[in-house]
Order: sequence, then C-alpha cells, then structure tokens
Amino acid sequence: LDPKIVGYASRETFYGIVKVAENDLPKAHFFLTVPLTEDRGRERGPVFVTLTLVLIIRRGPFRSPLSGQPFSASSIMWEYTDKVKQHFLEPRNVGEIENPSGTGDVGSLSCGDALKLTIKVDDNGIITDAKFKTFGCASAIASSSVLTEMIKGMSVEEASRITNEDIAEALGGLPKEKMHCSVMGREALEAAIADYKGVILPMAEGEVVCECFGVTDLEIIRAIRESDLRSVEEITNFTKAGGGCGKCEDRLREILQETVEGIAAEPKPREERRMTTLQKIKKIEEVLEREIRPTLRKDGGDIELVDVDGDFVTVSLRGACSGCHSSNTTLKEYVEKKLREQVVDTLIVEEDR
Repeated sequence: LDPKIVGYASRETFYGIVKVAENDLPKAHFFLTVPLTEDRGRERGPVFVTLTLVLIIRRGPFRSPLSGQPFSASSIMWEYTDKVKQHFLEPRNVGEIENPSGTGDVGSLSCGDALKLTIKVDDNGIITDAKFKTFGCASAIASSSVLTEMIKGMSVEEASRITNEDIAEALGGLPKEKMHCSVMGREALEAAIADYKGVILPMAEGEVVCECFGVTDLEIIRAIRESDLRSVEEITNFTKAGGGCGKCEDRLREILQETVEGIAAEPKPREERRMTTLQKIKKIEEVLEREIRPTLRKDGGDIELVDVDGDFVTVSLRGACSGCHSSNTTLKEYVEKKLREQVVDTLIVEEDR
C-alpha cells in the first residue's frame, strides 16, 4: 500500500495521518505509542509506525475490541475539507511567544486534547502575533492553526466575539463529531484574552459534570444555547462531555432538559400566547395523523404518541419502523422536523424504550 506518513512526535506518542491509494483507503488517523528515547532516536518512530499500519490495513476489517463487530467506514474515518488538511499538514504559527501578553491553556494530555495559545497585544489593543501548541487530532491542529491566522491584526474586542462556528466555517466545516475541536480553540482564545485583561473566566467556577474531560455545567449550558443542541450525542460532539466512561450521561440529559425548557420559557421579542399542554398534545396528534402516519404506513410502519412533558415528546415506533436501523434518523430528521415546523420549534422527540 506504500503509506505516506506525516505527523508529529510529542513525548512518547506519535500522532499522524496515513495516506494511501484512493481506491483502497482514503485516510486513517492513529495514536500509537512509540519509544522515542535518545538511543533509538526520533527517526525510528515513523518507520515503526509504517510497518504497524501496513499490518493493520492488510489484516482488516477494523473490528470493535468490545463486540468484535466490524466498524463501518464512516465510524473510523472523517471526511475533511481541503482547508482542514492544509492546516493540519502545514500548520501556521506553531510554537510559543516569548513574554506573551496573554496565555490560554485548555484541555489536558490525560484527557486526549490540549491546546496552549499565546498572543501578543500592542498598546492599541491589536493582536500582533499568535502562536499555538496543540496535542490532539487533525481537527484540533487545524482549528488551532486557522484560529491564529484569524486573530492576527484583530483588536482584542473583535477577537473576543469569535465563536467556534466561525472557526469551523473558516476551515470549510468540520465533521460533527469533531466540533469540540473548534470549541477548544474558542476556549483557548477566551482564556488568553482573560489572562491579558487579568480576569477569571466564569467557566472555571462551574461544577465539573464530566470528570473524564473536565467539562463543567456552565460550558455545557453555553454549548446548548449557542449551538442549539438537542441531544446528549450533540453535547458530546461539541464539548466531549460523556465521551469517556459515560457515567455523566444522565446528568447531561438533565442539564439539556433544564436548559431547553429555560430557553422556551424566556420572553420572546413579540408576544406569543403559550400553548397549554392539552393544546400541544392535540396539535401534535393532528400532525401525526395528517402527515407523519400516512408516510410511515406506506413502508409498513406506524407511530404512536406516548407522552408530552414540556418540550419533550415521547413516541413509540410500530411495525416495520420499530426494528429499523434508521429509526433514530426517522425520529430526528422527519418526525421531529415536522413537529417543530408545525407545532413548536423547540420540541425534542424521543423514542419510548
């Protein structure tokens, strides 16, 4: 397969990207412990990695170490834009500024991702230089690289308004599972600006919900509000919370429900008469009967309303839909979308288990 290795060595871990023939395997990412001691030398690392990867690729398919089931291609590879590849393979502004005006340190090596951002600010409040050091995946490196390019020449106030969505957009988009990398970039920028101003970020004072990745409740609530998150899976994609041992998933669900209900209860710009629970149930039943059931019945399926609790709608899929592997897609992309369009735009549809 003649894989070409490009990557970076950090302490005892070599991270990189392997590129092989397009028709065989477009891309794969890996973390691998490599002995980078003085007697072996850094040059030996890539050689060792190359041999190991050839064995892994030829042995295929990739299987889960827990279930033994093969992974699908989409579960082990990410589709990156050309911008992401460019900033990963040729990152800009790598390093650390000497005597920086502000430093932002987020994440940790033990959690899998870490970013140190240093900035230089002149007397007029303009960011004249920015450098980064990142330990993480291709998306983390690319997000950090493009961020330094974005903020150079900006005023501190302008830079403080950059969102994780802005970072992802500058890269031409990121896989949804990698959005937390853009969030890490934004957090590092906020920390660097706070350090420059001599203030403490409120996020540092929150309650730690995810011990695996050190994510606080304030960070989770902010992500839900800013990125309109509506599931625990989305929270994990944007914050990494719940991506480790999974013990915090119940707490994440609680925070999600409380936050979503809080958003729905906030005063709207124009006066709207709030639906009663009975009105909401009646409206949901009408949409189910008029539009959703006929479509599902064409494929041998059906749907029943089980419960309505605030903005959370519990349904039960019947017939062919109950055992369909695409049932979650049906719920989110069709049922939830229809109910949001025609009943209330904050509804969250869940399947009765």
